[in-house]
Amino acid sequence: MAFFSFLKLHGPEHNITVIKLNQPGNSVFWGVVFLDATIENLEGNDPNRALEFLNIFAYWGNFDIHLKWTTATSGEYGFCSNSRSCVL
Repeated sequence: MAFFSFLKLHGPEHNITVIKLNQPGNSVFWGVVFLDATIENLEGNDPNRALEFLNIFAYWGNFDIHLKWTTATSGEYGFCSNSRSCVL
């Protein structure tokens, strides 16, 4: 979706059609996920769209994974996500 946003921003003459092939209520993927690096690239090219995504997406930074008696913390990167329908 970020690519289409960028394309439309820099070439408004382009016509873009998004076709959703899944039947209503049937989805293979639940959402759209952007890593921090993707959002940073988007901010450099389309800051308004990046801000829009950050305002409607949930964001995760560090998070813990608990398995039996061990806890591992993921802190290498952050990511944000939302449902596909919010960006279509």
